[in-house]
Amino acid sequence: MFLSQDAIGQLDLMNELYDKAGFVLSDFSGDLMGSKVWMGMFHDPTYRCLLDPSILEVIDATVPITTVVGEDNVDALMAQKDELFFKAASDFGGHGVFVGRSDDAATLRERLGDLQAKRWIAQRACQVAPLMARPLGGDVEVPNTSVLGLYQVGNNWSGVLVRAKDGADVVNVATGSAFGWGYEGLP
Repeated sequence: MFLSQDAIGQLDLMNELYDKAGFVLSDFSGDLMGSKVWMGMFHDPTYRCLLDPSILEVIDATVPITTVVGEDNVDALMAQKDELFFKAASDFGGHGVFVGRSDDAATLRERLGDLQAKRWIAQRACQVAPLMARPLGGDVEVPNTSVLGLYQVGNNWSGVLVRAKDGADVVNVATGSAFGWGYEGLP
């Protein structure tokens, strides 16, 4: 058993184990695919030119404008901070999410820390249509900010996970957002 940070330093050994193992539970591809840096790459002109127009159309309709934060662009991003969310590239559960308008530029820059040690993205805030939902134990539907995520297990799509919270800028389970599987209801 290896953790991803252990395996990264021993790639030759890991490749040999995968070739010889009878069963591999995880090849750590989720660590790579789960990085929010991909969203930044989808909006980077260097990589966009490699994608088909139909793929770009889907990206532009579903992925908020995202930039990988680096020393070369952090000052420009701080100048636009009120329009951005800053997210750690590999954190989950709302950890490492900062609402740009909540801090002054100096405090926000300090929160991001050493940009060489930890990867960050800046994501343009987008207006989300409210999802009307009845809270557990409640009688009335209320408008919620929602996040929808498609999940794949192996080669099969597992559905849509819905996270929602009333009156929230950041929607995550760690701060009390409701979650559940979304499905198309019958008429």
